[in-house]
Amino acid sequence: MTSQFNSITLNLPLNIDVEEAKLMIFLSLFGKGTLSSGKASSYLNIDRIIFLEKASSHGIVIYSDDEDSLERALDIEL
Repeated sequence: MTSQFNSITLNLPLNIDVEEAKLMIFLSLFGKGTLSSGKASSYLNIDRIIFLEKASSHGIVIYSDDEDSLERALDIEL
């Protein structure tokens, strides 16, 4: 199975770190429930636990007790 991706080009000021900008995009998508933490961390090439720590430190709720959140939380790769 081949993954398909969209690509974007951003012109960022020189004082904005590209990796930090990518992190913020994926944190936003994760926070909205659009992307799982596993997928986001994979795209960022970082450990999932580190991604979740970063999400938490940015005030993003990494777990709530609604059914959708529980399903996403249980969708982990071992």
